[in-house]
Amino acid sequence: MAFPILTTMTFLPLFGAILIFFFMRGEGPVLAQNAKLAGLWTTTITFILSLTLFFEGGFDASLAGYQLTEEAPWLPALGI
Repeated sequence: MAFPILTTMTFLPLFGAILIFFFMRGEGPVLAQNAKLAGLWTTTITFILSLTLFFEGGFDASLAGYQLTEEAPWLPALGI
């Protein structure tokens, strides 16, 4: 199975927000600096993933329908 790049790009900003919300501690400028760094790293990683998808994703404009999709069984025991 390939790396789930679309899922990672979707949920990485949420992970960054949770990281800032729960784990950033400090007073005034220290808190602001830590939150900015966490946001910068989260955004940078998401941007790098988007560039990877853009250049190596394999999008074909001549095809109709969904492209660049990910499929995974949710509950394989139930057939879902």
